[in-house]
Amino acid sequence: MREIKLYNFDVGNISNYNRPQFENMRFGALSIRFRDDYTEQIAYLQQPALITQNLSWSKGKPSEITEERTPSKFTSGFIHTADIVIDENADERQKSILLASPLEDDGIFDFIELATFFSGRRVVATDSDMGRYYTDIQKKNNDCAYPLTALFHAWNNRHLMLKSGISIALHILNSTRSGMLQSLVYHYASAMDIIQTQMYRETECIDISKSEKTVLKKAICALLDGCTFYGLSSEDISRLKEAYKNILSARIDEGSVNSQGKLFIALRKLGILEGEFSNASEATRNAIRIVNLQPWR
Repeated sequence: MREIKLYNFDVGNISNYNRPQFENMRFGALSIRFRDDYTEQIAYLQQPALITQNLSWSKGKPSEITEERTPSKFTSGFIHTADIVIDENADERQKSILLASPLEDDGIFDFIELATFFSGRRVVATDSDMGRYYTDIQKKNNDCAYPLTALFHAWNNRHLMLKSGISIALHILNSTRSGMLQSLVYHYASAMDIIQTQMYRETECIDISKSEKTVLKKAICALLDGCTFYGLSSEDISRLKEAYKNILSARIDEGSVNSQGKLFIALRKLGILEGEFSNASEATRNAIRIVNLQPWR
């Protein structure tokens, strides 16, 4: 048996009753061993500010709302909360597959990435990795069973993420753990585009090859070159043609459906929306624009 320290691994509070159950979970040759003082250690982790509102009732009607504010709690570094135990004699020695090429590491890289995603914290497994990340105040889930159970099922279905082509979205989302707004927005948008594009391709994609797009762009540019504009200077005409060549070429590269349409199709596949995007209400369209980080109209 070999052990590796696990930092910032937080699955909420655990009891003596469910602790053995969690520690008996197997991720190939890997298992988790929580520190004896795990509960005390996770209390040192950073926590976001909280606002709790209390509503008072009088004669069946709300009478007063009071707020309690808990400030953010920061920590000076990474907290050792658990260990990864590697059974080097296990028959099932697995690779990390959520990469450009498989990594012979018993699946530790995949475990860390999935643990980061489901716990909401940047989890690291070695001292040398800690300088690469900012400590993070985000905490997404306080339930003990959910992140660990979700991690277990995700681990056993990693091949589906690889097959669907969305594994890169996992790494992009985990990159937002720096807590910087600019990084959060950029990586969120990139991950969203990857996921909705893959879901769209699996449903009703009109396949347009790269060579077909090239031919179409050349035809559009030739059409614009042949257009005659009256009442504009030659300089303005040249500027407008060049601008619209870029706009239309980018639209052709985007495919037969734009990002808003792809998100609508992805949500429809998940059973959240129904019908066609062209018939969607203005409220639905605005919500989709916001999720796609596009202006409200």
